[in-house]
Amino acid sequence: MKRRERSWPQRVLLRFLPWAAVTLLVAGFALERMERAALDPLEAAQERAIVRGGRVLAAALGHLGRDIDILAHHDALLAAIADDGADPGHLQRLTELFHAFSAASRDYDQIRWLDRTGRERVRVDLRDDEPYTIPAAELQLKADRPYFRDTIGLRPGEVYLSPLDLNVERGAIELPHKPMLRLATPLFDERGAPRGVLVMNYLAGPVLAQLSRPTETGTVAMLVNTDGYWLVARDPRLSFGFQLERPELTLARQAPAVWAQMQQRDAGSLRAEGGLWSWDTFRPSLRLRGETRVQDRWKIITFVPEDQLAARERMARWEVGAVTLLLLGLALFVSIRLAQAARQNEQAQAALAERSRSLTQANEALAETNAELHATLSRLTRTQSELVQAEKLASLGLMVAGVAHELNTPVGAALVTVSALDREAVRLAGQLKSGLKKSDLEAFLTHGVEGRGIVTDNLQRAAALIRSFKQLATDRASTERREFTLDELVEDMLRTLHPRLKHLPHRIETDIPAGLHFDSYPGPLGQVVQNLIDNALAHAFHDHPHGTIRLRASAGAEDATEVRIEVEDDGSGIPPEHLPRIFDPFFTTRRGRGGTGLGLHLSHQFAHGLLGGRLQVASRVGIGTCFTLIVPRIAPAAPDAEPAAAPPA
Repeated sequence: MKRRERSWPQRVLLRFLPWAAVTLLVAGFALERMERAALDPLEAAQERAIVRGGRVLAAALGHLGRDIDILAHHDALLAAIADDGADPGHLQRLTELFHAFSAASRDYDQIRWLDRTGRERVRVDLRDDEPYTIPAAELQLKADRPYFRDTIGLRPGEVYLSPLDLNVERGAIELPHKPMLRLATPLFDERGAPRGVLVMNYLAGPVLAQLSRPTETGTVAMLVNTDGYWLVARDPRLSFGFQLERPELTLARQAPAVWAQMQQRDAGSLRAEGGLWSWDTFRPSLRLRGETRVQDRWKIITFVPEDQLAARERMARWEVGAVTLLLLGLALFVSIRLAQAARQNEQAQAALAERSRSLTQANEALAETNAELHATLSRLTRTQSELVQAEKLASLGLMVAGVAHELNTPVGAALVTVSALDREAVRLAGQLKSGLKKSDLEAFLTHGVEGRGIVTDNLQRAAALIRSFKQLATDRASTERREFTLDELVEDMLRTLHPRLKHLPHRIETDIPAGLHFDSYPGPLGQVVQNLIDNALAHAFHDHPHGTIRLRASAGAEDATEVRIEVEDDGSGIPPEHLPRIFDPFFTTRRGRGGTGLGLHLSHQFAHGLLGGRLQVASRVGIGTCFTLIVPRIAPAAPDAEPAAAPPA
């Protein structure tokens, strides 16, 4: 039975409907995410405003704690309370202290000493931003004030911190309004007798203004006290309603749902009561051990109006709607194109089958090519290994030739001296037959002692050179792990390099502290250092007839288990375009002039692999180059030895 062919609209709908369903589903999720993302910057700004407000308040209160502690222990105050203010000179000194302190800080509206009865004995006010000493006739009795009653009963060293309110002077709220924090501490003489209290009225207005300064997004931090009264509000007229006989000016009445949540949680965020509210709880503290205070808990609050939130959400909905329509249009276009492609599918089947056969043949050819590439790679790997071994033998050959040449001098000198001693012995034998004189015997003995010293010195030089070469050759021939000191390793290395270095106009300066012990691989470590020195000799001094290579070492500044080794030259430097490639295998700027491009590569491999460290380079053209090798004193365990290093690239 012949299959019924679908109409053109059916073909399009069958392809469009799944796309449309997926698009609408994604749009629903995207709308939720976009609305959330639109509100995230506002919530982040609220969080920054709250955190900044907390820091401002904490810094100010910490400053207050230090100030009252300084004044309470000052000699002038202690002298005045010792005789209960009987000495006018002591009172004058205390007045001068309060005056100087007020002038220096300008943060305190009043600094006072109240005696045991609550009467002001010394008082300095800040008027027109200048300290003013209150005359004795104008001093008041403050025994009924809470800050006196709550402080006079405290123990020595304790400090009272009052609630934040507006300053009251002579029974009336002072105008213009002065937000005030009062801190007080009891005073005692040497016998422990109470001598009143020290009271400091802190002008909190600047701190509150700083707290409410808008952020870069216009978010403003506000402050309410434990009872929900505004201490800092967007509208200054709402602040301190509990003193201004405005009991309705509380957050509890303006936003009861929000206030209920704030009572249950110290910090949080809630979208209700006309906008988005965020808050955190701040507990006033002077950060003093003996602090005591009213159990105030301020709330730092930020608020974003609902219309601002709704505007951002509408923008998000418009964006998602526009993208959804675009995607639906695109889906319809794709569905039409797919329907058109379905009509051409049957015609393309034959061509596709032919193409499949062609691809099969191409895959077979590709497999053969891949096998050839693997074989070529294996040959390259073997060739590289052979090159490394050849470079190793070449390096060892140069070392052997240099050491042999260096041994020739002390051995030759010893042979010449022995020959001379032989001649002296023959001559002494002849003199013995013809008649030996005392002077002849003394001369023979003198020459013998001198000759023996010469032979001994030269043989010791040769033996030291042989030991150094033997140790260095053994280390280079294997990657045996052992304990050694860096200064001895470098000394052996430089001794074997001496035959080459003494014919060059350049010099090597070393600064290697004694006693840098290692449990590591001396061969690879010495080879890395030698490669860096050889690299400098080969590349750094083309335009410098006399160069200097500085070899330094020091224990790590941050980690004592690491050692920092620097090889620095004052040569021509490395061009910036070469720096990223200097550790690549076979990269060299001296191709055809003795460079193989393996030295720095294998040094990097040793440093980062077997030695468990890292190799870094810094260079400036015309100034010089510094290679820094940082290796642990105890090398990590290595399952297999690594190949020996080659000469410098």
